[in-house]
Amino acid sequence: MRLRHYGFLSAAAKHKLERLRQILGAAPPPIAPPMEVPKRTCPCCNKPMHLSRRVEALPLWRDTLLQRLGIAARAPPSSSTATET
Repeated sequence: MRLRHYGFLSAAAKHKLERLRQILGAAPPPIAPPMEVPKRTCPCCNKPMHLSRRVEALPLWRDTLLQRLGIAARAPPSSSTATET
């Protein structure tokens, strides 16, 4: 564990740290401007790309591939197996 996880340096102790700064007369830390998200560029023409939607892989694709390879698809564990020890 690191020291910043405990005491007035922990994430949960923001109010304590602000109070300590007031008592000591220290200036508050400067607020950083929000970071701009980098834009994706086309690898061919280097122009900015516009994301219209995200296409997710179909679960059927995985099952079809496993069938062609001759591998049985695994089922999720049953509730009776999970409770046994």
